[in-house]
Amino acid sequence: MIDFRTFETLEGKKPDCLLDRHPDGKYLAMQVSTKDAYLAAIWNNETKRLAWSPVDAHALAWLRQGTQIAALQNPQVSEDFQFAIYSWPQGSLLQHCPLRFPMGYLFDLVISPTSDLAVCQWTDQCEFGYEFVAIHENNITHLVQNSYFNGKTNYSTRPVFSSDGLLWVCAYQENTDWWENEDSHEHDGHSTGKAKKEIGAIVVFHQTQMLGEIPLSLTIPPGYQPPNVSAPGFFSQETKASSSFPEESEYITDPVFLDPQRIMIRLPSGESQVHDLSGFWGKRIS
Repeated sequence: MIDFRTFETLEGKKPDCLLDRHPDGKYLAMQVSTKDAYLAAIWNNETKRLAWSPVDAHALAWLRQGTQIAALQNPQVSEDFQFAIYSWPQGSLLQHCPLRFPMGYLFDLVISPTSDLAVCQWTDQCEFGYEFVAIHENNITHLVQNSYFNGKTNYSTRPVFSSDGLLWVCAYQENTDWWENEDSHEHDGHSTGKAKKEIGAIVVFHQTQMLGEIPLSLTIPPGYQPPNVSAPGFFSQETKASSSFPEESEYITDPVFLDPQRIMIRLPSGESQVHDLSGFWGKRIS
């Protein structure tokens, strides 16, 4: 795990969220929470010093085996963003295109293993969603006609791709007071009997096409009391922590692909579930 406290500050703040690792492990793309925005930069993992800080970057991710790096930038501090690709480590601008989000205060960026699709995530007070950018050798394009909007909650994991890049998933959580048993509880609101409760779902995508959802339900042990943990918005398995992620928390954690057809996810109760995605292949449009 990352000890964020050891890294140089950006605008007076220590990084607190890992966005991406360079393939050689020497550099880390991380995010800091400043007074006005969440900003991203690159740190040297050996010296703990800032290595590259593009103007008003909100998210960063490497592509093409680490020879290039993509950035979500908002240089005008307006609704208009720029999706840009730079050479790495030179930092020379190669391509860019305009990008607009419907709303949002927190932004993220994940690129497919095949380096042909960027999933750009936004999070707002009660919603989250994705905008997509197609990446080609000589041009990049914001796919304005393709987007995903979830108005149920803003508690979501990061997008996670399968190793072959054919499928990707995210998970969202609607119920943040999941430990409370509405049917049987004491005055303190804690669960008094074993209960099963649906808290959200895994969303399965092929490229920009949503294939469907897998409901997520957890088991609440009798008398369960949740830990005092808080991590609003999107969160990775190495976010908001200086030592280790707790076994239990209030929120789901990023899904993990076990192979191209199976994913594992840890629920806030501490349970781990494995889900088979093979049933979604018939819905996939080639």
